[in-house]
Amino acid sequence: MIQYLLESTNYTLKHIAHLSESTIKNIRTIYSGKEIPLGFTSELQLIRLYQIILEIQSSAPKIPNYFIKDEKYDYIRY
Repeated sequence: MIQYLLESTNYTLKHIAHLSESTIKNIRTIYSGKEIPLGFTSELQLIRLYQIILEIQSSAPKIPNYFIKDEKYDYIRY
């Protein structure tokens, strides 16, 4: 979940910790693949953040392929 947030947004671990009302230490512990720290109470906020990002991305308009810039033709001057 944290990996997805990092890859699909511009958030850092610090941002994720702040938005999920957790400590950076707890988020780093979870992200590093270790167990969820004892007394971790921010899991619901972390799940809600994940759901919000999924909802935003699923409702974002899709860009048709013909609007995507083709880098190999950038050098051509008209």
